[in-house]
Amino acid sequence: MAQRTTELNARRSESPGSTVDWETLAAYGIAHPRFAICSTLTAALEFWRSGRARTVCLKGITSGHKTGLGLVALNLESKGELTDAWARLAALSEELGLGPALLVQEQVRPGMELILGGRRDPVFGPAVLLGLGGTLTEALQKSRARLAPLTEAEAAEMAAEVTGASDPRVAQVVLATSRLLLDHEDIEEMDLNPVILTEEGPVAVDLRVIAAAPGTERKVRSPGEVVFGADLAIRRMLAPTAVALIGASTDLEKPGGRVLHYLRERGLADRVHLVNSRIAQIGDRPTVAAVADLPQGVDVAVIATSAEAVAGILGECADRGIGSAIVFASGFKEAGRDELENEVRQIARDRQIRVCGVNTIGVVGDLPLTFTRALDYPLPLAGSVSYVTQSGALGGSLLIRSWAHRLGTARFVCVGNQTDLTIPDYLRFLAKDPITRTVGLFVEGLDDGRDFRQAARAVTAAGKGLVVLHSGVTAAGSAAARSHTGALAGLDQLYDQVIADSGAVRVADLAELVAVCETLDWQPRALGRRLGVVATSGAACSLLADAALSHGMTLPPWSAATGAAVRAALPRFAAVGNPIDTTGNVLRDPGLVGRALECVAASPDVDVILVALSTLLGEAALLVADDIIRSARLSGKPIVVGWSLPESACPDAFRMLREARLPVFDSYSLALLAAASLTRMPPLSS
Repeated sequence: MAQRTTELNARRSESPGSTVDWETLAAYGIAHPRFAICSTLTAALEFWRSGRARTVCLKGITSGHKTGLGLVALNLESKGELTDAWARLAALSEELGLGPALLVQEQVRPGMELILGGRRDPVFGPAVLLGLGGTLTEALQKSRARLAPLTEAEAAEMAAEVTGASDPRVAQVVLATSRLLLDHEDIEEMDLNPVILTEEGPVAVDLRVIAAAPGTERKVRSPGEVVFGADLAIRRMLAPTAVALIGASTDLEKPGGRVLHYLRERGLADRVHLVNSRIAQIGDRPTVAAVADLPQGVDVAVIATSAEAVAGILGECADRGIGSAIVFASGFKEAGRDELENEVRQIARDRQIRVCGVNTIGVVGDLPLTFTRALDYPLPLAGSVSYVTQSGALGGSLLIRSWAHRLGTARFVCVGNQTDLTIPDYLRFLAKDPITRTVGLFVEGLDDGRDFRQAARAVTAAGKGLVVLHSGVTAAGSAAARSHTGALAGLDQLYDQVIADSGAVRVADLAELVAVCETLDWQPRALGRRLGVVATSGAACSLLADAALSHGMTLPPWSAATGAAVRAALPRFAAVGNPIDTTGNVLRDPGLVGRALECVAASPDVDVILVALSTLLGEAALLVADDIIRSARLSGKPIVVGWSLPESACPDAFRMLREARLPVFDSYSLALLAAASLTRMPPLSS
């Protein structure tokens, strides 16, 4: 009778609610040791006697962490050891309310331990994780995560990055896990920890599955699902011929007054129809009392009213044939009023009117349809960088930072709550926009990570730079981090992987976002990762040499020809390796920088150049700036300048460099990040 109990219980899953068990692993080609789930010590002893391997382990049956609960006993080689371990674990299992059954398993010989598994992320959908397992799981946090389904190349890359070697057997198990996760939609999270690399191949020795709650909603959009008319709607917002300003005002402190003020300042007010039911005229512009009184042919409605009025106005706009709307009003889901926002979304979909916002500060395209105070900046510049941001306040900061660097703007969109149009919608538009060369994105959160990945790839596939600032989500802050897989394949790591896979550059703050956009917009892409450094400080050489490696760049030695040219250009006591130290003689002979730079710019040994300047002021600063500009024009190689002085110390030199479209930063680390960004993206096709 005990033997029959062993056979029956061996087919039970350790994770109630899930259809995945040990037999499932075997069906997908994932090896595991012989095991039985036993309810009695007699059954456990029979299993031990029946096997060829006389060393077994004993484990509790729980979706919790077995080791942390004390429910694991290893290296049991005799009847007495198994009996003692059974007594201890069975009592603890009963005490924890887990029941009398325990898992008895043949113990696998020691080897490298991995954790393999997956999770069904609410933003990105199914994702597979591979990392160092066993006791090293939390200690080293060396792991890689990718979205399923994986290609063979992706699985092989994950295996090599984690194990440090190319092992096709590990890659095949990773692929099998990807297929399993896609085939079993009831899996919320799954751990195989550890998977031991034996001489025969990977063997999974522990299985833990967390099943999804019944009726769990999946937000990730189905492949190929498209919502109507996003490109046309966005074009109407950014390049309108006629605009309706609903809620136009004489009060400059109100959004409806501020928008009109900026349009008037720029001589564009004649393209805007004003709607205000209480005022017949604003300045020299007449108003109409209702949306129904507007002329035909309005491209976009700018709605500057209360939140409560928005849904009704959208319906009126649809009746008048207006297909796009920008909604400034706040007080929706960000204020806990989800029902009001859902009503706006439903009307937009039912009446086929596309919405930017709600809770947006607006857009800047051919017309400034925004109330951001950034437009009060003395020198707003047109250019080829487009920004998409979820934050209005930080969006305004982006614009001012860019203009302060003489970096012009092509388009600016604040997406607000993304009630209707989403970040991926705008990215797809900008991928095809002829005046956008570079895209900067500030994202706080997404509903559909796979749609984002597809849209981001469209931008980079078009040969455009894409720079992403994401606020970050730690594993500890994720409600899904209930397993090792959940903790290691956190949302932030998935963002990191998706951003990298799309060919974009991820940055950590606004200064980095503007710096990398500036560099990608102004400089040619690097053909490789070989960095050449010309510095005016030996200390700077040391700092940059160490930091360059952390950015994945190399500092190659000079060829004989380049080395000879550098030696001829510098004092005989100068360090002429890579990085080059022009020595303190630069203070009396600033031309040393230019002569060294000419040698490096002409050299085939490097792909990108960083010029690291220190205390150069006045005429010396201007001379050095002029030399850098001349070398850049002659070489065609990308050049980035780092200057360890505040811009206010030599503003004219900074201005000269930027007017020549040479990125310059008052921080070596920022300059190095910017230079590295040129090596992470493919060369432009044109």
